[in-house]
Amino acid sequence: MDKMLKNQEKTNKYDNIVSGVFAPLFLYYVIHNVAVIGGLAILELAVGKVEMLNLGEEGLFYARTVVRMAGMALGGVAVYPYYVREQAKNKKKSLSLKIGTALVLGGALLSLGINYLFAVTGFIESSAGYQQVAEVQFALPLWMAFMFYGILSPVVEEMVFRGIACNRLCQNTSHTMGIVGSALLFGAFHGNVVQMLYGTLMGVVMGYVYGRYHNLTAPILVHSAANIAIYVITYFF
Repeated sequence: MDKMLKNQEKTNKYDNIVSGVFAPLFLYYVIHNVAVIGGLAILELAVGKVEMLNLGEEGLFYARTVVRMAGMALGGVAVYPYYVREQAKNKKKSLSLKIGTALVLGGALLSLGINYLFAVTGFIESSAGYQQVAEVQFALPLWMAFMFYGILSPVVEEMVFRGIACNRLCQNTSHTMGIVGSALLFGAFHGNVVQMLYGTLMGVVMGYVYGRYHNLTAPILVHSAANIAIYVITYFF
């Protein structure tokens, strides 16, 4: 009887992880990518067919970025019900100005430190995939980069990977496994070796911060500060 109960408990945990972690991640990934790929295809077709949409290279680049932002936003909207369900089980803690400031400074310094290590060791140059992504990312003007990487990306990705994935993994495994597991998923989502390692390292920190305060604003502040700091340093220097 005890063995049957234990097996049933394991099965329930497995089902909870599949339905509460992998299902929303898959949904987010599909909606995000279908929206981006479809949106870019429609944009290219429209530019080729409609004379009034002769945007030029710069205008087309901005339009493509808007499509990517819309794809990420739609993915976030699709999995928002999962996030609401997860947060119903949590008691949200408030963040003081002092803690919020510390999280912003900590996120910025940590991001700069990791990227500095990657640069001096030659790790960044070793990934052609990252070079291609960076070429697009750092070509954005500051105002658009702040909107995309400073607001939209942190809010949506933290909702998905901390608010949903980390939360459900912590409930069905252990606190440590939840943080590490969601960080690995976050890293894998980025698709190239440099960002995978960076995302995993930062994901562990953001998972810890989320678990510490049970408030999604905390990892969002870390994430946003990290993105903005590395973008500003790269943009100017």
